[in-house]
Amino acid sequence: MKKILVVDDEKNIRQGIKAMIENKYPNVYEILLASNGQEALNYYKENNIDILITDIRMPVMDGLTLISNLHNNNIETNIIILSGYDDFNYATHALRNGAKDYLLKPIKRNQLYDAIDRIEKETRNKENSFNKTNKNADEFFNSQVNYILLNSNLRKDDVNELCKKINLDVFKDKYYIYVIDKVKCNNCQIDTKEVLKKLKEMLSEYKRGLNEEFAVFLDKDGRAVVICNNIELHRYIILKFEQCHITINLGISEESSYLGEFRDKYYEAIESLKYIFLYANQQVIRYSDIKNRMDNYIIPINKIKKLNNMIGTDREEDIKSCLREIFDINEILKYKISYIEEVNKEISGIIKSFITNLDRDFYEEFKEYKMIEDIYSYLSFHEYYRTLENLILKLNEYINQKKLAYTDNIYIEKAIKYIHENYYKDINMAMVSNYVSLNYSYFSQIFKEYIGLNFVDYLKKIRIEEAKKLLEDNDYKIYEVGEKVGYKNSKQFAKIFKEMEGISPIEYRQKVYALKFK
Repeated sequence: MKKILVVDDEKNIRQGIKAMIENKYPNVYEILLASNGQEALNYYKENNIDILITDIRMPVMDGLTLISNLHNNNIETNIIILSGYDDFNYATHALRNGAKDYLLKPIKRNQLYDAIDRIEKETRNKENSFNKTNKNADEFFNSQVNYILLNSNLRKDDVNELCKKINLDVFKDKYYIYVIDKVKCNNCQIDTKEVLKKLKEMLSEYKRGLNEEFAVFLDKDGRAVVICNNIELHRYIILKFEQCHITINLGISEESSYLGEFRDKYYEAIESLKYIFLYANQQVIRYSDIKNRMDNYIIPINKIKKLNNMIGTDREEDIKSCLREIFDINEILKYKISYIEEVNKEISGIIKSFITNLDRDFYEEFKEYKMIEDIYSYLSFHEYYRTLENLILKLNEYINQKKLAYTDNIYIEKAIKYIHENYYKDINMAMVSNYVSLNYSYFSQIFKEYIGLNFVDYLKKIRIEEAKKLLEDNDYKIYEVGEKVGYKNSKQFAKIFKEMEGISPIEYRQKVYALKFK
């Protein structure tokens, strides 16, 4: 909400102006009241005043002295002077010193409203012009600074000169680079342009009255980048974001006094930012804290191969153990972040090779493997590790099931062949399960899953199909047909035949003959 400060030594006038403004502009302005210039100055220490409405003649500090103080302290505000006829010369002096308007006492509400509206219109026009100019300047600055960061062929002297051309030479004595990422509010990602806007606002507020410089922009990946000459500025940035219920991660470069190292310092900050993946309880990592990590590491290829070989077996606990060895956090923390990046590259390659061979129906279940390829898509190492372990165990279970299903299919195909070759004998499921060397109960389960019928019904089906062939092409008697397909009891054969076909064996033969000799 905008603020208007009314300064007059007469309480009735202050209250009257306040009432007029609130009546015309409800919920637009916060009205502050002061009885003299000194009291008004105190308000400026803690508030951004948009419009100052001040009397000229007041005790302690008059209006002209107040205006002079504001001018000397480079405090910009829109000023409306209140004066009587006898004060006109003073009012003219105030107008020359930056006052926007003056109003004669007693105050007429329409004149007050016209003065406020004129100021608002002028402010809007100025802001539109300023924003347009700033937008063009920002776009040019962003394009130039990202050109510097992306062009690896530039020599340091070239970088130095280009930085000077975009006014970064204000950092020639000392500067740091911050890179900000993973900006979230209540666990929801925030638009990067909104982050940049908030940064500019908070840093403009921070800079007021301080001899410090900063510049902000978005890099090619949409991360906010801050150039500053105060290593402790990050504390203020984090605090201000926290006040808005926003969390950020921040990487900080080492100090430099040579703009030719600008690109190097940017990549130091990027490198630092990566380590927050390993230190989830930290929001800030400085390059000076991680630059001495060892880089003479050896990727545990043999363990990774061992893991690859175990996927698709019954050795789930061994898989977990192998993963723990590969991702031993104490070992990982000895080395540069590139160590775990390369380990993950090998692991995700194995997962990808398995998943590309999945049935399409199951592919959707493993879609999270795409995220595994980028460890920084996770908030922390622990979140990444849990996801990776679950994915590998789920993949192991799936391949195990596929393997078992393939093996089971071989057994069932063998059982079916046996049934077709021996259906006319006195066989049962115990004989067949024993023949294919499977547990009776397990054989019963997978047989029905594969065939869609239980063993007894399938045997009936095979026998009756064969009986129909004999009834069609031979002069066997009904009981003889029954015996040839495995039924020693003719009544049982007739009963099962009718149950399966809806008619008796005799009726079936008569129907076939009638159609044959029609």
